[in-house]
Amino acid sequence: MTTVEEPKTQEQAIIETFQGEGLHFEKKTLPHCKIIYRATPEKSLWEKARSHAVKKISKDISIPGFRKGKAPESFILDKYRTQIEGQTELELANICFQQCQKSAKTPILQAHNNIGYHIEDKKADPLVFVFDFESEPSIPSIPYDQLQLKQVDEVAIDEKKIQEDIDLIRSFYATWEQITDRAVEMGDFLLLDIEDMDQDPPAKIFNSARFEVSEEKMAPWMKALVLGKNIGDVTLGSSQPDESASLEDKENFKEKKVRITIHGIEKSTLPSFDDAFAKKLGAENINEVKEKITHLLKEKLARERATQLRLDIEEQLIEKVLFDIPKTLLEQEANHRMSQLLNNPSFKKEWESDFTDEQKEAKKAEIRQKSTQAICLYYLCTTVVSQNHISVSPSDMETSFDSVLEMMYADKNKLQYKSSSQEEKQMALTQVMIQKAEDFIVNHLIATKK
Repeated sequence: MTTVEEPKTQEQAIIETFQGEGLHFEKKTLPHCKIIYRATPEKSLWEKARSHAVKKISKDISIPGFRKGKAPESFILDKYRTQIEGQTELELANICFQQCQKSAKTPILQAHNNIGYHIEDKKADPLVFVFDFESEPSIPSIPYDQLQLKQVDEVAIDEKKIQEDIDLIRSFYATWEQITDRAVEMGDFLLLDIEDMDQDPPAKIFNSARFEVSEEKMAPWMKALVLGKNIGDVTLGSSQPDESASLEDKENFKEKKVRITIHGIEKSTLPSFDDAFAKKLGAENINEVKEKITHLLKEKLARERATQLRLDIEEQLIEKVLFDIPKTLLEQEANHRMSQLLNNPSFKKEWESDFTDEQKEAKKAEIRQKSTQAICLYYLCTTVVSQNHISVSPSDMETSFDSVLEMMYADKNKLQYKSSSQEEKQMALTQVMIQKAEDFIVNHLIATKK
């Protein structure tokens, strides 16, 4: 298994001193939320720990002539000295840590509460107990005054847009004719494999995917590669930016060499758009279909706009509010992301055969950065949800439909929720939590700008 280790850095500590009940201690805060307590107990705590140890040992042993737990303390101290000394150390460690926590009130990292301890020098007097663990991160406040709402242009819902959606819906009910006796023409649908030839070996981008040969649906460079070709033909070419693209998009466009294999030519026949077809969609007539499509389109476009606003807020939060996180969480997330990448055979082959040591380190650094961003975003959103009493539950993913049309326009994540595994459901609810937190931030920004 390939792990993503954190690079070694010089540790800078924040040191605080405390006086607790029966002990004094030093709290050292290191990077990645690592906490170290150095506690020196006073005599009173030793006596308390020894008393606890004697009681515990006496409960676990049977001594002839005495009821269990009723033997004299002096007798137990004499007969079980070694056990008492060992148990006293454990009891004292527990008491010391509790007293440290009572004074320092450090939140221990949930689900990873591994607390280590040792005695610094067993020959020293007094003894110093050392504890180490990871704390929950300190979450900063959302810097609302530094966030800006992105301007997201609303897409107009006109007759052309409605007709495009109607044609798309009709295509779900189309009948398909296989064409075998001629070359590719405008208006055909093609089943294509498309491979990225800039990779070695070539990486498949699409596998028997359906493409429509039309001015609206296919880029000019791609039409030029397939028009006039026949089933089984293989053609090579390069992707090109659209003539209508902005100057910025053209400058940022990266040409890609591709290989296209034509597996099939099809012709579709769409059903008539009439009242009979409307009834299949759960409507009485075509006018009702148009009304429903208009309404569902508004809802869909509103979801897309909300998604764009959330993504922009995420980018700003990641830029402005990164903070120190526990090493355990970072390693866990980074290793999970690395294993996901290695599950891709193409990436695994490239990683094992083609990546240089420098490229591997750069990729690991990228994964650590993305993992840090994801964890910080999760904690920020969890805090927003908690502080503002925002509810998140499985009911947020429940959905029902009164017609086929509603299902066609539904949130795809909600459609897949019921059939998902428990792990996938938990991930979906985590995403809902993040979305609700980001929506709260967006709405707060909107309200403050009014």
